[in-house]
This record gives sequence, structure tokens and C-alpha cells, in this order.
Amino acid sequence: MDDYLENWVTSVRATLAEMAEMDWGYPIGTNDVRERSAERHVVPPSLEPFYAICDGASLMDVFVGYDIHPSWMVEAAARRGWPTRIEGKSPRAIHVFGSDGGGSMFALGTEDGAVYYLPNEALIEDGVYEENELCPVRRVAGSVVEFLERLKGDIEAFVRGDEDHPYMTRWPT
Repeated sequence: MDDYLENWVTSVRATLAEMAEMDWGYPIGTNDVRERSAERHVVPPSLEPFYAICDGASLMDVFVGYDIHPSWMVEAAARRGWPTRIEGKSPRAIHVFGSDGGGSMFALGTEDGAVYYLPNEALIEDGVYEENELCPVRRVAGSVVEFLERLKGDIEAFVRGDEDHPYMTRWPT
């Protein structure tokens, strides 16, 4: 797994370097995979290998923006008021580890290891994300590795200018 993650970081950084050299018609910010943190933070077990290699990613200029939170934020998710449970059509325990530029979140299912996209329009109260018909939770990946592959694909598609790419954060049509 370490080789896969090392290759993922190298590949994403190369694509982001290419993106930084392009003329977007507006100034872009810093988009990067963060260096590994010297401090160890408690994160869900399926995220541990990722955070052993890097400390998340700030990709705020990619499509609608993506942020894979630094490990300290993942550790503090519940204390920050982020949901720890989804209630509604598919109740489950979750752990938030990322977000998009519009405030929607990426969460890891604590029992199934899948990654879910939680639209920001739902009510969050007492650590519970209230799923409803207007903002259904979407399973975007079956595992952290699948999520990272989809994220890499979203970055590459954005840099190529592929408007038809099925971005994880795009509302299904």
C-alpha cells in the first residue's frame, strides 16, 4: 500500500505542477498534497496509511475545490461539530475527513470503509447529518484507495479541461 500511496502523491503533485503552469485567466492559489505531519494524530484505521505518507491535500482550484483535511482536523472532527452519524435513508456512523469548496463533506463509513459525499444543504444537529430527499448522501467510493483514484481522475480531468468528466462533487443528472 505504501508504494501505491507514494506513487499517488508523486502523480498528483506532477499534475498539480502542470496545472500551476497553465494560464487560467485568473490567478490560482496553491494546490498541493501537504507534506506528512511530524505530529501523529488519531485518524480512522483505513486512513492511517494515507496520513503516514502525507497530511492531506489542498486542491481548492480543482473543479469546485477539494480539501482532504490535515490529520489534526480529522482527529478533531467531532469536536469541531462535524457529523459522526447519518440518519435517514441509510443510517450509519461516519468520520468526516474532507470537504469541497462549497462546504459539502467527504466522510468515511466507519463500518463499511466506503466514502460518502454529504451535500451541505442538510441539517446537522448534535453530530447527526439529517439525510433527506433534497440532499441525499452519495456513496462515491467503496474504499479510501478507490476514493483517491477518483480524486486523481478528477484532478487530471480538470487539468485536461474535460467538462464531461463525472466529478465526484457533480450532482448526478
